[in-house]
Amino acid sequence: MKIICQILFMVSLMAASAFSCANLAALRDFTIVMQDQNDFKISFYNFSKKVVSFYIYDKYFTLSEDEGVSYSCVGVDSVVVDVVGYSAQYLEVPCYTKVVFEE
Repeated sequence: MKIICQILFMVSLMAASAFSCANLAALRDFTIVMQDQNDFKISFYNFSKKVVSFYIYDKYFTLSEDEGVSYSCVGVDSVVVDVVGYSAQYLEVPCYTKVVFEE
């Protein structure tokens, strides 16, 4: 787990995100991959067999297996993603990012 946190920490520095290893430990049901993209939006994809539900501010999203959604970044550089079912755990995700939930 420590090596995963170190790798994700390096990725987060490159993407200028505040990705917390404590948050990753709480989301142990998923592997979360973050990649840069060219659009000024955040794209979310669920490649796991579990349903992923999350809030971005007051907007609710649910992704079944092999589903995706985009969130437009208007007036912000990053957004806070609150994953449902993981009490008080969140991810701060920079714009221009693709987030993939995997098992």
